[in-house]
Amino acid sequence: MDQNEQEDKTAEATESKTEASSAASAPVAGQSPPSLAELLGQAQNAYSIYMQAQKEVANGYKKQELMMSKSFARAEKQAADVCDKAIEKAARDREKAENQASEAHSKAVEKAQEAYATVVKEALDARRQSAAEAWRDRTEATDQAWVIFQGETA
Repeated sequence: MDQNEQEDKTAEATESKTEASSAASAPVAGQSPPSLAELLGQAQNAYSIYMQAQKEVANGYKKQELMMSKSFARAEKQAADVCDKAIEKAARDREKAENQASEAHSKAVEKAQEAYATVVKEALDARRQSAAEAWRDRTEATDQAWVIFQGETA
């Protein structure tokens, strides 16, 4: 039962009790007006009914406050759970990205080392080939010079 329904029932109960007590105290033609004791009793009864209604309203507010507190706690827990899941996912995604970057870096380093080794090998091969050709040319030139030199001196 929500707070409005409870207040409506309390108001109806108060009205019906007040009407009943008013009807009982209303002077009928030919009767004497109610005594002060009766009026005091009716006032005390009305006050008692009022206090009871006030207690019921206060209880309704307390129940409403408790329900709102519970609702807030549920909403806060849901928000915390969503936040925790988002943080966990972000951490997994970051780790995955770091692993992919590390793997890509390792492959790039490996390719760079292979390219370096290839260039060094080609450079060394070219150097050996150039040195071998130069040595052949020197040998031929030297041999020719000796042939010429020996042919002229002999």
